[in-house]
Amino acid sequence: MIYAWPGIRLEEGHVSLRLFRSAALAREASSDGLNRLIELALRKDLAWLLKDLRMLCRFDARYARLGASDELQETAFTNLLRHALPAATLPTLTHANCETAAKETRERLAGLPSQLESSLNAILPLRQQTATKLGQTVATAPAPRPRTLNDLSQLGAPAKAAASKHPLTIELHGLLPPRFLEPISFARLTELPRYLKALLTRPERAALNPGFDQTWGFEKDDMMVMNKCLI
Repeated sequence: MIYAWPGIRLEEGHVSLRLFRSAALAREASSDGLNRLIELALRKDLAWLLKDLRMLCRFDARYARLGASDELQETAFTNLLRHALPAATLPTLTHANCETAAKETRERLAGLPSQLESSLNAILPLRQQTATKLGQTVATAPAPRPRTLNDLSQLGAPAKAAASKHPLTIELHGLLPPRFLEPISFARLTELPRYLKALLTRPERAALNPGFDQTWGFEKDDMMVMNKCLI
């Protein structure tokens, strides 16, 4: 006798009923399919979410260095939807459980746009302030040692490369890359201002005590915590 467990799988945007060799495999494979079904059930709610996110256009000027306004709204929608959808698979795929999951997702969506706006209102000004300060730091940094050029195309490249590879600039880009709302979870956004403030003070700390951190980078413990923001 052969046993099989029913599950739902997301395939090219469509949800299909499939049979699996174990209940665990059925639950694991059904996660994306369930989320898609919830999205379809909450189409009106998600349409309102998209409408509410238009208010993010107020950040156009501060986000301009990272991308366009529609990109910010697009990634914000992805971020909030990911946060609202069920984080764990259902114990069993019953109609009642799916209805409950959809209801809970709708409840989690409430108030998320305003919370995201508050987070961006703290993050983006700090990012702009930090970028401006780092620009001044790079501009006043010691000139790189002259090197032999093997090709005329290398003219002007050393200074540009030195600026783009400055440790603080690299750290800022790693902390807030373009489309940063995609890799960073909604729950971790509130931690970003702390890291930006730390990065903002690194030049002064290095100037007062050059031996403290020769690379002006985050300390190892700070870097480990910061990396968790990208999960």
